[in-house]
Amino acid sequence: MLRVATLNCWLLPHPWPIGSKHKTFRIQMLISALAVSKFDIVALQEIWSEKVFIEMVHNLKEKFPYSHYFHSGFTGSGTCILSRYPIISTLLHRYSLNGFPHHIHRGDWFGGKIVGMAEILFDSYKICFYTTHLHAEYNKENDLYLPHRISQCFEMSQFIRHTCGGADFVILVGDFNLEPTNLGFQLIKNLVPLNDAWECRPNAVDPLYENGTTCERPDNCYTSKCLLKSFPDGKRLDYLMYRSEKTEIKLLNCEYCFDKIPESDLNYSDHLGVSAKFEIKKDNQIDTGSQQLRQLSIEKQILTKSLKIIEEAEIRKMKRFLPAVSGYGPIQRFEKSTPKIYYAPEWRLDKSGRRDGNLDKYSPMNNYGVTPEKWEYLNKVVWPPNYVVPKTGKPKAREVFHPTLLLAETIEEAVERAADEFKIDNPLENMFVAEAFGIQCKIIKSARRHARGAWHPLRHRYINIFVRLEEGEPPTFKGREPDPDGWEKMQDYYAYLRSRDFKYSI
Repeated sequence: MLRVATLNCWLLPHPWPIGSKHKTFRIQMLISALAVSKFDIVALQEIWSEKVFIEMVHNLKEKFPYSHYFHSGFTGSGTCILSRYPIISTLLHRYSLNGFPHHIHRGDWFGGKIVGMAEILFDSYKICFYTTHLHAEYNKENDLYLPHRISQCFEMSQFIRHTCGGADFVILVGDFNLEPTNLGFQLIKNLVPLNDAWECRPNAVDPLYENGTTCERPDNCYTSKCLLKSFPDGKRLDYLMYRSEKTEIKLLNCEYCFDKIPESDLNYSDHLGVSAKFEIKKDNQIDTGSQQLRQLSIEKQILTKSLKIIEEAEIRKMKRFLPAVSGYGPIQRFEKSTPKIYYAPEWRLDKSGRRDGNLDKYSPMNNYGVTPEKWEYLNKVVWPPNYVVPKTGKPKAREVFHPTLLLAETIEEAVERAADEFKIDNPLENMFVAEAFGIQCKIIKSARRHARGAWHPLRHRYINIFVRLEEGEPPTFKGREPDPDGWEKMQDYYAYLRSRDFKYSI
């Protein structure tokens, strides 16, 4: 017999109302309950304090001589394993998407969500035991973290598939923060694949275990009344899943655990625990070849839905990112937009002379003069795709900006950069010098002595040479753009007149 349990302990490190209630009392009661339990392997989530984990290990060393805590992030992952049987090895994978670091009030990013694996030697069988705690939902109507959970579910399913080789059977437990109808749960269930112990339990006819809800239940003392309006029966977020690899195992029952504290009105946590009991059938080999073939069509459907959610999240990300950095939203096909520039962090924009706070028209050429560093940053100008220069009506050509101190080496260095750094084929023939100028940079004072013994001051003046190479045929005019004709000057003057603002006018 193998008995497994999982529980989200709800042990946030801060005091109520930011953190958890009755932490010290609940920890002691949980240790007492584990000491008299019959479980062989227990997985716990939200053990945010390593001191609490050490206290548990110290008090339960006779019952669970083997244990492991998965360290991750700033505060720790909060997940740990207690086992009566030897833990051969451990491994963890930190999810690539873990929420947003600026959402300090959530804290998921600081915890560093992970999926942890422990290889446990149970008699003569090797168990690949996995535990995880996925990102919370927080707001079902406006779920900003749905793409994060979808990504975490996919990474977890791939992690399990590629690390469970050689195991006799696989067990996955934890707080998924997903309901059975969610796409993320279908990813885990079908991509690995795994069996849901609650759905496969023989005691399914028991009325006490009808819906399997483990969180926000009406009979839990830590459930707020406002949550019951949306979910009167609670939500099922905690799961225990399994799969046979080399040895067949039989699920005997699956039920709740760690509900009410004896002789108290309090619960062990705001979640209920889930436990299962398995029977191992020896010398029964499982044919997995046909099972893998049946999964191909299911995987394709689920992955297609997942990719759609990830793409929608990318669009939302661009809408948030581009207005803040580049000044415009997502560029649609054939849409015209003005180019923007990423400002270098060492540029003191507050001293640029602009007091109105409008930096849209800012250019490193204005109010600053030109330095080699600023000229170099012009290589980082972000142009919209398929951008057409309004005055020429032609697509924007590629440019290379290069500053130097020596005139003789200017063109050679610019050509080398065009070929090596910007990957322009044969720049000697395909590019021309579109702009070149020099600006005085520093004056070094010195002195020399005349033949008659008198001293005379000297000033050594240095210049920076700036070169811009442009791809294409050289123009017939000089400069970056042709000089405007009379009609264009008149239109510019009309635009200036219309843009004037008269104070106190109606």
